Amino acid sequence: MAATGTAPLSFQWQKNGANIAGATASSYTDSGDFKFRQRGAVYGGSQQHRRSVTSAAATLTVNAATVAPSITSQPSNQTVTAGQTASFSVAATGTAPLSYQWQKNGVNITGATAASYTTPATTTSDSASTFRALVSNTAGSVTSSAATLTVNAAAVAPSITSQPSNQTVTAGQTASFSVAATGTAPLSYQWQKNGGKYHGSNRCELYNSSDDHVR
Repeated sequence: MAATGTAPLSFQWQKNGANIAGATASSYTDSGDFKFRQRGAVYGGSQQHRRSVTSAAATLTVNAATVAPSITSQPSNQTVTAGQTASFSVAATGTAPLSYQWQKNGVNITGATAASYTTPATTTSDSASTFRALVSNTAGSVTSSAATLTVNAAAVAPSITSQPSNQTVTAGQTASFSVAATGTAPLSYQWQKNGGKYHGSNRCELYNSSDDHVR
């Protein structure tokens, strides 16, 4: 605070209208973590004819210190089938605003700047990739743990590659039939005779884990 008048000038700072002990200079520094108003009283002239004037009140606003981000929930591993998407999420605390940047195998993913990230349709080449999030604010940054993506190949329905062949035998002899098929393992086989599930017929039915079948 600056003031003019007949020397000597005396100063007395006030906080919320009350004198502050020892605050008798033209400036005052306060380290308190709260809001308050300072008022300075200036005195000048002889002891018999002292006059005073009070400054305007100035308001001090103390903002909370910025807190660096801290991760409270890590992204988790995901397993999907090829063609599906996978989603990862992270939760963090800290002074807002928090910024997010997802990475795949340590490289930033363009546009992946939210608290969660969903991949495009996956392929088996994406399997074993890792995903993590970098969370930052003006006070610092923190990196989440890496979550691993597992992509399983899509199940393939069975297809017969070699049909059973007709057999001719003499009464009392046995007859053998065979079939060959491809598809996602495990393949299950059930032979039928005249449409019923008996051994030794010339018709087969195949099943795989997706319940697709061919005859």
